[in-house]
Amino acid sequence: MNRILITFGNYLNSLGKSFQGSNLSSNFDSSKNKTIFELAYKYGFKLNYCTNVLKVFGESLDGVSELAEHYDHGHIGLTDIDLEEVKFINIILL
Repeated sequence: MNRILITFGNYLNSLGKSFQGSNLSSNFDSSKNKTIFELAYKYGFKLNYCTNVLKVFGESLDGVSELAEHYDHGHIGLTDIDLEEVKFINIILL
């Protein structure tokens, strides 16, 4: 199986900025991080990981699996698909 796993270094806070800390902290913005996982899934990233999925999002998310000890970062991953090179993507979360 071919796969690409991307680690996002931190999660997003309420300002949409990356922050170093736990997804259980008050700085963690559940809605913005949920949007990241939903967009990732929509665009083919079906192998995704997060710790405390049910607790931090209040529900399971398509393509997101529980992975221990990942309180301060998540993973999105591609599997078995044809890849298109993307040189730039601009995502604005309001």
